[in-house]
Amino acid sequence: MKFKDFFRRYKGREKKGFTLVEMIAVIAVLAITSTATISIFLAVRDTVRDTSRVTTDQFNISQIEKYIRNELQVASKVDVYDRDGTSNLPVLPSGRTWVEDDECMVYDAANKCVHFMKVVDSAGTWQPRLTIPSVSYVRIQIVPVNYKAIKDYQDIIDAGGSATDPAKKKPLKVFYEIKGKSFTYSGGMILNNTKAGSPDLTWYTTEPPYCPELIWGVDEEGVTPSGFAPSNDLILVFHSDYSKDTETT
Repeated sequence: MKFKDFFRRYKGREKKGFTLVEMIAVIAVLAITSTATISIFLAVRDTVRDTSRVTTDQFNISQIEKYIRNELQVASKVDVYDRDGTSNLPVLPSGRTWVEDDECMVYDAANKCVHFMKVVDSAGTWQPRLTIPSVSYVRIQIVPVNYKAIKDYQDIIDAGGSATDPAKKKPLKVFYEIKGKSFTYSGGMILNNTKAGSPDLTWYTTEPPYCPELIWGVDEEGVTPSGFAPSNDLILVFHSDYSKDTETT
């Protein structure tokens, strides 16, 4: 093909570009695609964030349950004392002294966390063992194993009758409910080494029904359960018993 014939061939042709309608259609398609992509990205981000929060919350709450089961289940003494608002430690009752391995579980309402403290020497020095953050609500009930018999006994006494105390020296059991931001643990167990009455729960009560109930914090609606007053000023105190390693030379 001659050079002049090449230009003659394309000389009369009209050059075309994108029309306005085509451009709008392309923009609309890109907008829909980008919106879908962003929506998927945001959904994935929220899922990852929520999963991380639930996992952290679950770990925090499970630590409390683990501590309760490891320490309180084998405790030789259990009682409920008043809390010192300054130190977040139990107020020492008159006539008593702290001994090594005394422990307490206290709720810090201001910071929404649970502290576990322990006496570490013969001088009665308290030291923190574990702090669990982001705990909005804790409910602990301690009752003798024959709880129904005790309620029946209390009804008889309230009615002016007489009966034999069925709780004295009976094993105790504990029920608990622990809530974080997005996770809740609940359960119960027998306190193998404690019994209703002296020396257990003697500060809380020396009479039946030996059933302290601690309500710490607020539930997910921001209120304490109907009929119960918060007991943030009370501390669960117990003495841990476990076998210690024997030092050898």
